Amino acid sequence: MRKIRIPISAKFPLALLAIFALKLFIFNTLIGCSPFEGKAQIITVPAISIIIFSFSFLFFGKSRIIYLVVADILLSSLLGFDLIFISTFKYPPSIYVFLLTDNVRGLAPTIMSLFKPDFIFLFIDFPFILYFLLRKKRKWFFLSFSAKNWFFFCSVGSLLFSPKPLRDILLRGIYPTKAFDPIMSIANYTPPAYHFLDTIYSLKHMDIVLSAEDKNRIEEWFAWERSFDKTIETPLASTGKGKNLIMIQVESLAADLLFQSIEGQELTPNLNTLARNALLFENFYAQNKGGSSSDAEFLALTSIYPPKEGSVFFRYPNHAYHSIPKLLKLEGYTTLAFHGNRGGYWNRMGAYPYLGIDNFFSSDALSAGDTIGFGLSDLDLFKQVSERIDVTKKPFFALVITLSSHSPFDLPGKYRSLIFKNIGNQALSNYFQSIHYTDTAIGFFLQKLQAKGILSNTVVAIYGDHDVLGGAAPRSIYYSGPVLQKTVEGKVPFIIKIPGVRHQKIAAVAGQVDIAPTLASIMGVSSKTYRIPVMGRNLLDTHRSFVVIPKTRECVIGTRVIMRKKDVEMSLDGLDIADLILRGDYFALQ
Repeated sequence: MRKIRIPISAKFPLALLAIFALKLFIFNTLIGCSPFEGKAQIITVPAISIIIFSFSFLFFGKSRIIYLVVADILLSSLLGFDLIFISTFKYPPSIYVFLLTDNVRGLAPTIMSLFKPDFIFLFIDFPFILYFLLRKKRKWFFLSFSAKNWFFFCSVGSLLFSPKPLRDILLRGIYPTKAFDPIMSIANYTPPAYHFLDTIYSLKHMDIVLSAEDKNRIEEWFAWERSFDKTIETPLASTGKGKNLIMIQVESLAADLLFQSIEGQELTPNLNTLARNALLFENFYAQNKGGSSSDAEFLALTSIYPPKEGSVFFRYPNHAYHSIPKLLKLEGYTTLAFHGNRGGYWNRMGAYPYLGIDNFFSSDALSAGDTIGFGLSDLDLFKQVSERIDVTKKPFFALVITLSSHSPFDLPGKYRSLIFKNIGNQALSNYFQSIHYTDTAIGFFLQKLQAKGILSNTVVAIYGDHDVLGGAAPRSIYYSGPVLQKTVEGKVPFIIKIPGVRHQKIAAVAGQVDIAPTLASIMGVSSKTYRIPVMGRNLLDTHRSFVVIPKTRECVIGTRVIMRKKDVEMSLDGLDIADLILRGDYFALQ
């Protein structure tokens, strides 16, 4: 009997089908969800691989091979991006992350620093495929177009895959991309299907017209929030009235770096000096989500939680907002903002006018200087900020966003002023050097203000946008070394220096959503004016001690504090209310 021999070129498409499935299993293993943990993937991974493979039958000859190779490259790239994002932020990226194209430019060093050696398994087949394709001419004429085969394989893959989403949506009432464990969800659904379903969800949850029920729900939440307004008297109200206000958002500044020394060297000597003569909030948390640093400034300026998905600056840049700059503009203030990157980064140029910031100086408007990472160095930034505000009409509001301590903390040698001999952790050393440099730049800035006589008439508020997110090493590395090992992740500093006001420590648990009402009170804005549209509280006249963490949807409550179950639930419901406010442009209706 004659043996039928299948040419190797005919086996190639089937080999790529197997490679698709293998890569998806490797991805799941790398994010900590092996097939033994998420059993659904035993079915969904082959199903999605078959669906991807099925479309090759809509091509014939060499074009089919081209489709399969391109599909392999795209799949590997998607898995690689998801791995980097998950290893940094601990949750899968939403569709809005993929739309932040202007943010990607200049981020190559950061992205490469996050690439781990075991990620190479997602791309290890590339040399072999290239060798196979170039080794000698292949005959592909037998790979003919077949709509029947496409329909058959696509149907088989769909039938295998569909029980999982149908069970989750119909029986459990959980949308696939909104499960309580998003890491396990992307493993069980596979990244291609997860992002496809996330895109459908996002398109269905774009801007909305608020119904009467939605409006009532929002108003009831604000009424509940204001029911706690039996305030205590504070002598700090209006202590900054008529004075300038400078807000400095510091990149990747973890709370416990303050007052810490390594090998006899203070990590943040200038911030330490400032904090010893200012209001220091000891239990303060970052509350950003998908918008990262842009979420932090949005929270600080508006006292509204960020959207559930993506960045508010990209999704809703031109909606109506109440904000500190707008409130101060009513009092005759000039409003400015400064950042060492492009105006399009996080779409700040598009969003700031709607937050009441009239003058935005990005790297497009600032003079050239030394570059650190992917922006103007903090020292050069603060030099130009001091020059600009010196000639600005007073009183003024200024927001300054630092950049040099951004991951991967690759600070040039000439700026490294700390000397470590025994730290034994290069990633941690890099982080400390970067933060110390930014601290030096802030110290230089404050000295300039003092020399010009501006500081004595200026309220200075400094806060961290988020703690250390990683960089050249996994996040866990930073928290296993000195200083941060006992730190609660997510805590950042919040310091307010008011001329003539002595040092005080505020122990209440709080977050970035509380910055705007607190500063509004200090700047002399009537509580009747600032209190109505905010989701945070004035930390100087409240007994409440809690913070809502959007990333994990949890409520952190202060010690010796009792919160009713209803109050905890309402606090967490604020995240949903904020999403309604943003999507429905609620404040434009007021």
